[in-house]
Amino acid sequence: MPYETIQYPWSGSIVYYLSFQRPGDTSETPFYVGESGRHVGRLGDYIAANFAALVDFKVGVAARFLQRRGLIVLFRYQQVPENERMNVQASLIQSLARDYLLLNNKLPQAELGNNPETARGMIENFVQQHILSQ
Repeated sequence: MPYETIQYPWSGSIVYYLSFQRPGDTSETPFYVGESGRHVGRLGDYIAANFAALVDFKVGVAARFLQRRGLIVLFRYQQVPENERMNVQASLIQSLARDYLLLNNKLPQAELGNNPETARGMIENFVQQHILSQ
């Protein structure tokens, strides 16, 4: 199996989005936009999908659900100055939300409740009904 390459960062400050592709298709469907001061360490939070950190759980569950459906999940990032991170993220969300339904600000804690398995089912249902249908 070949190794993948990630360019070593000059800074930990990034704005990123997660998207998916259907095999054989070059078009992408974004489903979450974020920002971090921890560079790709943020991706590890989504892989862990810890229920105690709701955003990590939502994004991680959504990504795994898409992968189980045979889709390719991508993490794309741009390094940005620390003091511009929030503005760049807000601009990207606004731009992408014109054409795509994003997981940002969907399924809040009050809606998901306190049971991880129930929450997982709600997230997977949301992705199936709203994200995959785009």
